[in-house]
Amino acid sequence: MSSECEILWTQSARDDLMDIAKYIARDSIDIALKKIALIEEKVNSLRYFPREGKNVPELEEYNEEEYKQIIVYPWRVIYSLKKDIVYILIVIDGRRDLQDILYKKLMK
Repeated sequence: MSSECEILWTQSARDDLMDIAKYIARDSIDIALKKIALIEEKVNSLRYFPREGKNVPELEEYNEEEYKQIIVYPWRVIYSLKKDIVYILIVIDGRRDLQDILYKKLMK
């Protein structure tokens, strides 16, 4: 693997990020911008440290270890690494019960 990976956001993950921004912006646009910047900063760190994430526990029973997650509390950013490309798949509130949501969304 080269020293730097490419980061590709799926449309679904971009939509998730936009939904987060809209929700937070109802109270404060400044805070929404800061939270989105924080998520994007953490995602961009995967460019250099793509294996930084942990396995997604809700998918372990399905033997799906190709998916990783990083936490930007309270959100979980779910991604997969294929060769030197990090695919950002989902950005979702980690306080929710995610097993069914993740499986349905990732297994489409």
